[in-house]
Amino acid sequence: MRKLLALLLTITAIASLSAQSLTLQKGDNLVFIGGGLADRQQSPATK
Repeated sequence: MRKLLALLLTITAIASLSAQSLTLQKGDNLVFIGGGLADRQQSPATK
């Protein structure tokens, strides 16, 4: 378990080092893709 945690922390650190900043300007469009899980959880379960 400790090895897995160390691996995840290492991957996160490497990913954050290579991340680029995002600059938004007035009039730019931003789209979020995903999030269907929350929509599915709100619908009633009918069988």
